[in-house]
Parts: sequence; C-alpha cells; structure tokens
Amino acid sequence: MKIKRLLLENIRSYKNEELTFKSGISLLSGDIGSGKTTTLLAIEFALFGLVKGKVTSDSVLRHGKNKGRVILEFELNNKEYTIKRTLSRSSNSSNSIKQESGTLITDGAEESLTPQELRARIVEILGYPSEFVSKSPAIIYRYTVYTPQEDMKLILFESPDTRLETIRKIFNIDKYKTIKNNISLYLKELNARIRENKAKTEDIDSLKQDVENMTEQKKLLSEKIKELKNKIELKDSEVRDLNSKISKLDERILEQTALKQKIVICKTKISSFNSQKESLNKQLISIDEKLKDKPEDTKLDLKDLKSRLEVFEKRRQEIINRKNDFQQKKAILKSRINDLTKLISDINELDKCPVCKQDVPNIHKQKISSQEKEKIASLEQKKARINELIPQLIQKQDSSEKSIKELQDSINQVGIDKLKIDSYNEKLKRKKEILDELKNIDSCLEQEQTRFEKFTNSLDSNLMALYDNTKDSFKQEQQALKELELALASNNKELEIKQENIAALDKQIDNKKQILKNIEKQKTLRDWLDTFFIGLMQTMERYVLNSILTEFNESFKDWFDMLIEDETISVRLDDSFSPLIEQNGHDTFIQNLSGGEKTSVALAYRLSLNKVINDFVSNIQTKGLLILDEPTDGFSSNQLDKLRDVLMQVEADQIIIVSHEQKLESYADQIVYIAKEHHVSSVV
Repeated sequence: MKIKRLLLENIRSYKNEELTFKSGISLLSGDIGSGKTTTLLAIEFALFGLVKGKVTSDSVLRHGKNKGRVILEFELNNKEYTIKRTLSRSSNSSNSIKQESGTLITDGAEESLTPQELRARIVEILGYPSEFVSKSPAIIYRYTVYTPQEDMKLILFESPDTRLETIRKIFNIDKYKTIKNNISLYLKELNARIRENKAKTEDIDSLKQDVENMTEQKKLLSEKIKELKNKIELKDSEVRDLNSKISKLDERILEQTALKQKIVICKTKISSFNSQKESLNKQLISIDEKLKDKPEDTKLDLKDLKSRLEVFEKRRQEIINRKNDFQQKKAILKSRINDLTKLISDINELDKCPVCKQDVPNIHKQKISSQEKEKIASLEQKKARINELIPQLIQKQDSSEKSIKELQDSINQVGIDKLKIDSYNEKLKRKKEILDELKNIDSCLEQEQTRFEKFTNSLDSNLMALYDNTKDSFKQEQQALKELELALASNNKELEIKQENIAALDKQIDNKKQILKNIEKQKTLRDWLDTFFIGLMQTMERYVLNSILTEFNESFKDWFDMLIEDETISVRLDDSFSPLIEQNGHDTFIQNLSGGEKTSVALAYRLSLNKVINDFVSNIQTKGLLILDEPTDGFSSNQLDKLRDVLMQVEADQIIIVSHEQKLESYADQIVYIAKEHHVSSVV
C-alpha cells in the first residue's frame, strides 16, 4: 500500500491543505503542536471513519466549522483508490457531529456508501480479517502501520492480562477465548437441558405401570364383551323365535278375520238373492193371472194388440235398463277391482300400522294381499258373469225389438191373442228358469256359510289372549336385547378409550425413551466438549501464542540490540508478552530505564509487533507501509544514528515519520515542513 495524496478541509488546525507523499522515507517535520500528528489522524479517519475512543468527531472537525472533509488517495496492487469522508455539525446542536455517506473511487469507478459500508469495503481491500468489520479495524492498523506514541508506551506499562488480551485481539486469537466462553455457556445450557429432560422422564416407570394396568383392564373388558356377545346371540335367537310365533299367530288371526268377512259376504249375497226370488215370484204370479184371464183360443182385438205392443216396448225398455244397470255394475266392479289392487300395493308398501304405529309383518301384508286377491277374483267372476249376461240381454233386447216389429206387423193379422199368450208363456218359462237358478245359488251360498261358520267355530277362542301374551314377551325380550346391546356398546366404547389411552401412554413412553436417548447424546456431547474440545481450544491457543511469542521475542531482541549496543542490558518477553529487562545480570523494571532506553524498548516492541503481525496475518495488504509517530523521544545523538540502520532493515516501501528532530532530515527521501500560525496549520 502506498499513500499518494491527502486533502484536509476544516480538520482540526487545518482549513484547506493538501499533502503529497512519495515512496521511501517521508519526514513530516515541524515544531511541537504544529499539526504533524493531525495528518496521521486524518489518514486513519479516511480509512476507517470515526473509531470509538480513538478517532472521535469532536477531535477531528475544526472548532467553529459546520463541515469538514478528508480525501485520501493511495495505490494498492496496481489499483488507484480515492476515499472521501465528510463530517457535518447539526444545525440544532453545536455538539452533535455526524458522519455523512462517503465515496470510494476505484480506478475511476465511483460508488457512494454509508460510513459502515465504506469501512467494510476498506477492510476487504486492505485484506484485514472480516471479523474486524464489527470489531475495531483500527486495532490491527495501529499495530501494523501506525501507532500513536502514547499508545505504544501504554502497552508496555499496562497489566499483563490487559496486554495479553490486546495481543489476542491484534492476532485475532481472542476467538479461542470466545469459543471457550461460548462453549462454557453452551455447557450450562446443555446441563440445564439434561436436567430438564431428566425431569421429563422421571414418570416413565409410572407410565409403564399405567400401561400394564390398562392392558389388564382391557383384557377384562374384552372377556366381558365376549360374554355379552354370547348373551346377545342367545337373546337374539329368543327374540326371533317369539317374532316367528307372532307371525304365525298373525296368520291365524288373519285367517279367522277373513273367514268372518266371507260369512258376512255370504249372508249379504243370500239376502240379495232372497229379495230377487221374491220379486220373481211376484212376477210369476202376475203372469199366471194374465194367462188365466186370456184363453189361448181367444182372438185379440186391435186394442189388445196395441196394449200387448206397449207391454213389449216396456219389456224392451226394462231390458235396456237392466243392460245399463249391468254395465253400471260392471263399471263399479272394475272400480272396486282397481281399488283392491291399489289396496294390495299400499299394504305391500306399508311399514307401520297407521292406527297402532307398530311394524306390519310381511306375513300379515301377504295374508291381507291374499285375501284381497280372493275378493278381486270373486269380483272378476261377477264381472265375467255380467259380461256373459249383457250379450244375453242385448240378444233379448234384439229379440224384443223383433217381437215388437212382429206385433206391429201382426196387428192387422189374425191370431194376435195367441201370440201374446205364447209370449207370456215364454216369459213365464224364463222367469222360472231364473228363479231355479237363484234357488241353486242360494243353496250354494247357504252351504258355504254353514262351512265358514263351522270352521270359524273351530278356531281357538283364546287366540287373541295368546297373541297379546306372546307380544308382551316379545317386547320384554326385545328390551332385554337392547339393554345387552347398550351394555356391549358401552363396553366397546370403554375398550376403545382404553386402547386410545394405552396408545397415548405408549406414545408418551416412546417420546420419553427418545428423550433418554437424547440425554445420553447430550451427556456424550457435554463430556466431549468439557474434557476434549475446550482443552483442544486451549492447546491451539497456546500453540498459536507460543509460535507468535517465539518469533516476537527473537525480533524484539534483535531490534533492541540494534538500537542499544550495550552488553550490560538485554531484553526478552515473558508468556504474557511483557518486556523483561536484565541489567548487569539483574532483572529490573522498565520504569528504571532512561528516557532513551524506554523509547528504544517501545520502538523495538513496535517494530517487532509490526513484523510478527505481517508474518502471521498472511492476507494483510499494508505490509509495505509504516508510519512512526515521534519514535525518537529521548534519543541521544548516537541512538539517532542507530535509527538509520534500523530503518534500512525495515521491510517497507514507504515509511512516514512524524518528528521534530532535525537530524532525521538527513535520512529522509522527502521532507514535508508543517508550520502553524494563528491556529492554522499549513505546508511550508
């Protein structure tokens, strides 16, 4: 890294000044307080911005000014970089100063970045470890490139623990301590988890016992369920037997009811036929009387023939009326047949009795259907009979029509009385035939009625009582069956709950077993971290520190021997990187040394630290740059001469020295004179 130009605007004692730097040794010379160290502070601010406790806003911005700016140009790995940082004072408060967004120009490519983003980019460009973005990147810069004079002496006089902690930070070894601290915290958390998990598994034996108890209860429930199923099977068989008995009794009751209905029908038919017989007997008597009044050989006059014609016309009308009556009856029979057919269909679809609301057995429906079918068959017979009679009546009507026509033709003919008598005789004959037919039907119906009544009387008079008792027994057994089924359902539900509880407990036990396995894993991890990993981190830390200490110690002694050629005094480092002084064979304290000797120790320590950091932090890109702030405080003329040899041994392409010693001007390749007048610093 090579610094080329530095521009200061309202930075401390500078108003507007530009400094340029060359390769080799550059000396910033001037009186004490002229503003030499401000340039070094400005370079650090340009690189990293404000650094808490190191580079603060009130220590950078010029008093009384609202804005300040630093522009730094440097070259690194054949690339040109320009950094611009700005400070502004708040208009609301003179004490409030903030950083504004900065600018980074890389080979002409410009990007605007927040102060934090710009710091991260510079850390990346300089090759510093990335973790120093969140830490203070200035710490590695101050011990490799630039260390203020007071900071260098401070590290020599601070406590060993503080010094060792600083060394850890510089070399990023504090990560081992951070790891150990984090592991210790994690171990505490791990032990807490183990205790917590142990508490979670304390009841595992109790849960196992609960599972055993529930399993035994489940076994007893299964046996009880099996017993209930057997009882239900027996009770169901008893219920089916009773239902079968009820069905048979239903059949017998239906038969008895059907027979009673048939008796009523027979009685009705007998009564109807008796009425018809009486009517026919009256007609026969009337015809007989008419025949008696009209001898066969009597010749009828015209008046009688007309009267006879009227009789035939009446007869024809009666036949027509009777035919219409039969047709009407036929329609009634057809309607009745349709009603009975629908009744059979409705009964077959009927599930519950509309009166008693009880289930209608299929056998009962079949019996009623059978009964109604018998009625339909009877009605069909009547219908068939009517169908047979209607043609006869039509034939009779035709015959009457014919007779009427013949009477009309025979009115003027002789023998009309004889024809009328023949007609009466024919009519009488037909009436007698019908009467005989009715008597035969009446006789058959009386026989059927006698048979039905005889069969009905043979039925069990206690049938209904038996039916009711059987029905009551059926209901009782059915209720007992329901109670058994409810008990079975209850036990099945209880068994299901037991099974669910056992499954839940098994799941809990499995979870707790897994927790126990996790506890073993956690213990193994805890023991490994506690006994091995932490020790490994300590070993690694000791190894790295020892490696650094070995090289540091050798370099420290070499630089000190170059600065002070006195065999009576020697230096070395202890395990805390503290300088140990031996003078005239005795250990002494650094406070007992002269001013020049103290400065020599500090400079040797500073140069050794620079070398070791550059060697151990391999990617660092600031190895070619070294800035020394008043490195010769208290030096004698002889020690100033020794400094030339030291500077020749330093592996750096660019060395910037701040000093008021004029003798150093002879060592420099470039001299920048800085003077201060009226509180304003400027390059002379």
